[in-house]
Amino acid sequence: GRAIQDKGCEVTILEKSRGPSGRLSSKRTPYGSIDMGLQLITAESEAFKGFLEGWKDEGFLDYWQYDSEKQSAYVASPRMTAITRKLSEDLTLRTETRAIGLRKKDKGWIVEIENGDPLESDLVILATPAPQAVPLLEEMPEWKAKVASVEVTPNWTQLLAFDPGLNLEQNSYSFDSDPIAWIAN
Repeated sequence: GRAIQDKGCEVTILEKSRGPSGRLSSKRTPYGSIDMGLQLITAESEAFKGFLEGWKDEGFLDYWQYDSEKQSAYVASPRMTAITRKLSEDLTLRTETRAIGLRKKDKGWIVEIENGDPLESDLVILATPAPQAVPLLEEMPEWKAKVASVEVTPNWTQLLAFDPGLNLEQNSYSFDSDPIAWIAN
């Protein structure tokens, strides 16, 4: 949304949750915040690393050493939702707003909103998992078929808290077998 707005367009983001998060969602618990989606960000390209370093300099990303080989990644502070909050700054964000359908009009789109008035737009970008996008495409059978053909593989996450906390030698462990591929502290 930010890149489009920076080009002079008006951007409205519809978010079905209480705040921006998506795959970066977090949950507050009596033991602290737990990131339920993406746990860390690694950067291979120098351009992306420079981008993340800028965010680190602004104070909402930090380094996190994730294995015994001293490899590090970036994590948001105080939790990963800081990234989506940063990205949605200065954008029109309509939370707890669920799109339920799209209709093409002469020059643009009408977005049907659950429990609300339709929204007219020149352009619509769907940034949602394919299974959630399919119902929005009822009036566009060709696109609906393409999106419905996307295979989605689940990534199950279990969140555990220990009191007292675990005293581990490193922050994460990887495994070569199913069902657990990775655990992080």
